[in-house]
Amino acid sequence: DFWYIARGKWIDDSDFDSSEFFSKPIEVIDDMYNINQIVNYTESRKPDVIFIDFVQNIQTAKENEYQAMTEVAVKIQQLAIKNNIAIFDMSQISNEWIDYKAWWKIPSKWSGALVASADINLVMQRDTTTNHNHLHIAKNKFWMNWKCIDLEINFSTNQIMDKWEEITKTNQF
Repeated sequence: DFWYIARGKWIDDSDFDSSEFFSKPIEVIDDMYNINQIVNYTESRKPDVIFIDFVQNIQTAKENEYQAMTEVAVKIQQLAIKNNIAIFDMSQISNEWIDYKAWWKIPSKWSGALVASADINLVMQRDTTTNHNHLHIAKNKFWMNWKCIDLEINFSTNQIMDKWEEITKTNQF
């Protein structure tokens, strides 16, 4: 269930074999910027998951930024559905959204279609007071949303501690 995964219980579960996660090949493509190229390549390779870093850099035939991002959003959604794969499109948000709060409009550059076409939207922001990262579940077609997970990240050891209880006790999310 959700809490089993969220609390990392599977890591200590002797009945769960996580070795398959560490034996899967990872392919990094860092020179593909055209949406049609990405779709064709994905359909030929059949990956389980795709991460698209800085989705606003994807090129289309559209000159208008709004139309281009709308085309990208629709094609990403169709690609995910048709091939049954998870696609994570990532982007930094503009400085005006630096103080994002739960229940606010989901920040998206150039087109709301990226938000509308996604099943789940996550917004991560740095809390300058605690130096933690807050992961807002801003939209979730399948389960809960408008929640915020407080993550304490130790970058020197690559350890992440979930402080969920702390943030839900002190914040009305």
